Amino acid sequence: MQPAKGLPIQRYKCMRKIALLIALLLTFSVSIAQGWQPKSWQKYVIEQKVKNDTLCNSGSILIRERMVEPKINSRAFYCGQFYVPDPPSLFAEQEKALERARWED
Repeated sequence: MQPAKGLPIQRYKCMRKIALLIALLLTFSVSIAQGWQPKSWQKYVIEQKVKNDTLCNSGSILIRERMVEPKINSRAFYCGQFYVPDPPSLFAEQEKALERARWED
């Protein structure tokens, strides 16, 4: 049995029609989306949501006395009797030599 000769041509025409239909629908939906404007009540709701989601104005962190006390509990950063200092640097001698050379010049 030999395949029908007209079958690939029919598929091509069908696929072409489908591609054209998809392109038309996409163009139509984009043209509608460009002209859409929210209604006044939708604008109001959006503004209210933005106001609620916006961070409140707090004092500047650049001034010495802040308006609000920090919310971090500093007791968590106190060191107890088991405090272990940073280990000595592997290049401590080299760093000391560089410091001496810097001060000698």
